[in-house]
Amino acid sequence: MKRGRHPLQDQGSRKKSRTDRESDLINRSLNNVSSIQDEAQQYLLGTARFPVDALTSRWSVGENRNVDRRHVKNICQLFKDRGVRRKDAECHIIVGSTKQHFELMKAHKYSNEWLTGSNEAIPPCFGDWEKVTGCKAELLAGNHRVEALKELLKESAASERWWTAQIYDIGTY
Repeated sequence: MKRGRHPLQDQGSRKKSRTDRESDLINRSLNNVSSIQDEAQQYLLGTARFPVDALTSRWSVGENRNVDRRHVKNICQLFKDRGVRRKDAECHIIVGSTKQHFELMKAHKYSNEWLTGSNEAIPPCFGDWEKVTGCKAELLAGNHRVEALKELLKESAASERWWTAQIYDIGTY
């Protein structure tokens, strides 16, 4: 009697080659995709010191996650222990606005100079946002940090109640 391969051995070799093909496909896909930040760059309007009281966590499209009060409390403690790093680029919050509102704010007080990067160390203050635009901007990322800052600065002057924000155009979807 001729001895042949066991049927499971054949499956194993086919499965391995299929796994290799799938792995190659995944690797090619991962290497060819730009980051979300790269893709969003075309919608970036600018960076500004944004008043936290002029933000809403309600989105015009989709739904934001709920604020976890324990997480806010932990962040508040971190702020007390290590300081509030609201100027650091890696800690910027993400805010959504229409380009029209952003342009209104720019025209209100500021020249185009700051957008060209001439003074990137000190982004402009958009403290009059609600007065100028008549609305709140959408807080897209940074809910817990903003809530912790509000908690920490409950009785502080409005001039201290800000966070550096990257402002994106949400009027294009």
